[in-house]
Amino acid sequence: MAKNFEAEQFISLYSHKNENQIKDILNDLRDSERHKERDREKEEKLKELEQNYAEKLKNNDKEKLHRQYVKKKSAIKRRFEKEKHQLFVDECLAPKGYQEDDHEVFALINDPEDYELEDPNYSIFHVSIVTPLMAYTDYMYFVEHNSEKKPWWYEEYRPYYYDLCLCISKNDEEWYQLYETQKESGWFITEIYSDDSVNDNASYRSGMLRFGGSASFSYDVSIKLKKQRDDDKKNYDKREKEKLLKEVKDLYKVEMGKAYSELKDLENYLGGILYKKIKHYTIDILNVGEANCIHVRGGDSFSFMFDVGVPFENYKNPFPDGPWVRNVDMDDESNVKYCIENILAKYKPDFIIISHWHSDHVEGVIEMCDEGLECHWILPAITDDVTNVTCVRLALFALKKGKCFLIKDIGKKIYTSPNEDIILYRGKKETDNLNSNVIKLTLG
Repeated sequence: MAKNFEAEQFISLYSHKNENQIKDILNDLRDSERHKERDREKEEKLKELEQNYAEKLKNNDKEKLHRQYVKKKSAIKRRFEKEKHQLFVDECLAPKGYQEDDHEVFALINDPEDYELEDPNYSIFHVSIVTPLMAYTDYMYFVEHNSEKKPWWYEEYRPYYYDLCLCISKNDEEWYQLYETQKESGWFITEIYSDDSVNDNASYRSGMLRFGGSASFSYDVSIKLKKQRDDDKKNYDKREKEKLLKEVKDLYKVEMGKAYSELKDLENYLGGILYKKIKHYTIDILNVGEANCIHVRGGDSFSFMFDVGVPFENYKNPFPDGPWVRNVDMDDESNVKYCIENILAKYKPDFIIISHWHSDHVEGVIEMCDEGLECHWILPAITDDVTNVTCVRLALFALKKGKCFLIKDIGKKIYTSPNEDIILYRGKKETDNLNSNVIKLTLG
C-alpha cells in the first residue's frame, strides 16, 4: 500500500490550473463549502417539516399525519444523501474532468478478452483509468483514514468503477507494443480526450469510457498511445513522474501475505448465522442479462448474495468496426433495469460471496444501499492476474471495513453448514483464466 502521497504533486498533473486553483481543489477534499451548504439546507428543510407537522397535529388525524411526516422526512434525507454523494463524485473523483482540460490520467491495460466479439481479428481491451483526484481520494480513504479529522466525504465513500473499453484489431502493432511494454512496467500516465476534439487519429485509439458511482455514464473518448508527454510544460521532471506511478501502483495492490483469512474464522462466522435448519429457501435469481446476481433468503433467519453483477451498458458485438451500441437490457423500461434499481438496490444481506474477479460479477455494488454494503464479504484472494482496479478497490473497501474473508485457492471445501444444505468450495487456480479462480456455492 502506498505510504507517502504528496497531494500537491498529484494535483500538479492538472497543468492548466494555477497555484490558487490547486489549493482550492485540496481544500474541497478536506472541507467542502458546498457540502456544508447541503447540510444546512437539509436541516432547514427538516426543521420546516417538523414545524408544519406540529401545527397540523392540533386539529387533524394524528396517525395519518405521522405517516405523511415520516414519508416526507425520509424523502428529504434521501434527496440530500444523493446530492451529497454526487458532490463527493464531482469534487473528489472528477470523472468528467477531461471535458474541462484535465486530460492526464493514470492507466493500466488489462488482458484482452476475445470471447466478447464474433470477429476473431479483434479483441476487447479494458483499461483501468484513475484521475489524479481519484488516486489521492482513494489514498486518503484507504491509508489516511486513521487521522483524527476525517474528510467531509469519508462516510460518502463507496466502491466505484472508471474504465475505458476499446475494440482493437489484432493487426494494430502500435497498440500491442504499448500493451506488451505496459505488462512489464504496469501503470503509465497518458491522456484522454472527447472523440470530437481529436484530429490526429494515428496517435489515439477510440473507445467507451464508463463511470459508475452515484450515477453511471458512458462517453466516446480517445486515449493517447504515448506513455508520456513529449513536451516539457509540466512542473515536475521525469523522476517525479516515476514516483507518481510507483505510488499509484502500490496503492492499488492488496498485500495478500497479511490479508489471507483463516478458514477457522470463516467457519466461526458462518456457523453463527447458518446454524438453524431451514425448511425452505427463497432464491431470487435477478435478471441482469449476462451478468450474475443471486439473493438467497433462509426464512427470517438470514440472507446472503452470490455475486452482485450488472451487465455492461454498451457493447461492440458483433460489429467491431461500428459504433458502440446501447445494451437494450439497460434501457430504462427493461426488466433488467427494474431489477437493478428496485430489487438489488434494496437488499441488506448478512454477507456477500463473490465467485470470481470479473467486473460483471461485482459492479452492482454501486447500486446497493449503504446498509447493504455494511455486510461481511467472502472473496477469492487477489492474485497477480487480477489487475482490474474495480475489483481491487472492492477488496480494499471490504478489508478496510474489517468484514472480509479473503480465501486462498486451495482446491477444497471451505465450509459445510451443520445441515449440509449450504456448501462452499474454493477452486484451485490452474490457468490465467479468472474463471478458474473461483468460490462455488451449492444449495440443497
